[in-house]
Parts: sequence; structure tokens; C-alpha cells
Amino acid sequence: MRVDIGVVRTREPFARMLLAGAAATAVYGFVACGVLAVVDGPVPALNAGVAAFLVLLLFVAGALGVHAVLGSDARAAASALMGALVVYVGQLTLGTALVLVLRDLPGLDRDAIAIGGLGAALAWQVGMVAGFLTSRVLVFEPATATTPAGSRP
Repeated sequence: MRVDIGVVRTREPFARMLLAGAAATAVYGFVACGVLAVVDGPVPALNAGVAAFLVLLLFVAGALGVHAVLGSDARAAASALMGALVVYVGQLTLGTALVLVLRDLPGLDRDAIAIGGLGAALAWQVGMVAGFLTSRVLVFEPATATTPAGSRP
């Protein structure tokens, strides 16, 4: 029996990948916060949670940026690499700027930030792959009604 929560009714790859990546990152962020709250206290837990949330925001913005570049046009595949590069450089620039601005704040626990941020990045990648594997991707275009029966297009 398959449970449908109503949110993921589409098998379109981008929607599945975005939702699965965001869900995996959010779950990881909550688990990391809970574990660090028990082990180290509330300040490291807050640091890890903020780091995981910032990673989630950066990656969602990046995925939406790549989707905006590609759209649903199959001809846009030629610009896919350039669009992904622009989005990636933008993510790196924004992430580096955040680190440079926030690095001197008092009360930052660098280990907790690393646990939250790096773990969230890994959870995002695992979620994106899982979302892609559960989507339906056409390997070839389906036959159209104008193609005669028994002939090859």
C-alpha cells in the first residue's frame, strides 16, 4: 500500500529532487540540533541549526536558479553547463561572503557549524539523488499519433 501525502503527486524530476533534497536536509538539521543540544548544549545546537538552514537556503536557491536557466525547454540543454556554473559560482560567492561576515561573531562554535553545514550538504546530495531515482525520466520521446503503426520514426 502506498501512502500519498498529497504534496508529491508529480513524478517530474525537478520537483521530486527539490522536495527530497530539502526534506533530507531539514531532517538532518533537526537531528543534528537535537544531538548537539544533548551532548554540548544549546549554543552549539543553535550554531549547527543555523548552518544547516543556510546550506538549505543556498542549495534551494541554486536548484531554482538552474531550473530557471533550463526551464522545461529541451533545447536549453546546451546552456545547462554554463547555467550550472553561474549558479555554482554564485553559491560559492554568497557562502564565502556569509562566512567572512559571520566569522568574528562571539559565541560561534566552529565544530558545530561544520557538523551542521557539511552534514546538511551531504544530506542534500543524498536527497537529490533519491528524488531523481524515484522520478520518471523519459529516455526517449514517446511515439506521436502521426507516426504510422509498425514504422520507425
